[in-house]
Amino acid sequence: MLLKVRRICTVRIWVFTIDSLDPPDWDFDAQLEAYFEAQTYSIEQRTQEELLSIKDWGAYQSQARKELAEMLGIPPTPGTTPLNATVTSTVEHEEFIVRNLHFQSLPGLYVTANLYMPKNIDRKLPAIIYVCGHATVEKDGYDCGAKVNYQHHPAWFARNDYVCLILDTVQLGEIERKRYHLLGQSLHMMQTWDIRRAIERHLCSPGCGVAKPWDAKEFQS
Repeated sequence: MLLKVRRICTVRIWVFTIDSLDPPDWDFDAQLEAYFEAQTYSIEQRTQEELLSIKDWGAYQSQARKELAEMLGIPPTPGTTPLNATVTSTVEHEEFIVRNLHFQSLPGLYVTANLYMPKNIDRKLPAIIYVCGHATVEKDGYDCGAKVNYQHHPAWFARNDYVCLILDTVQLGEIERKRYHLLGQSLHMMQTWDIRRAIERHLCSPGCGVAKPWDAKEFQS
């Protein structure tokens, strides 16, 4: 006689109740701000401890400059090439003078700029290198560069007895330098190098009291 045996399995079903399917009410902006605040504080504390432990400031300064140059992609001994600075025109304002110019930060790499000066210069004056932000102005189909958008700033300096050289930024100038990467350089390197060469150019500006640019060794120091 065959007996049929049935195995009865008991299945337990757990039912979870969810009060709401909406995500938690998180303030992502506040969390992000708190995170960066904590990270900044941590870096600040480590930097303070590091600075307080320095024994040889000369060696530390030299190493810090070397690391900064390496991060920017500037070679240790870049040398300098002729600036070939050229004033293309001069604008006479009732309160100041503007010289439109360009120079070559590297051979064939042109930097467009404006030099704002007081009308009457009879003594040495403080000099300013003004680096523009991300803006540009077009007029009649011509790109005037970033410097035109910020021209009220160097104009103020010139009115108050400063000599101010305002530079177009990389990619946002009268000459769009969008292929700097073909030179194997980064955007940061090119912008920093433009400023560095602009300082040499600015030292020759009227009123700055310098007859010629610094040589490379003096500049690096």
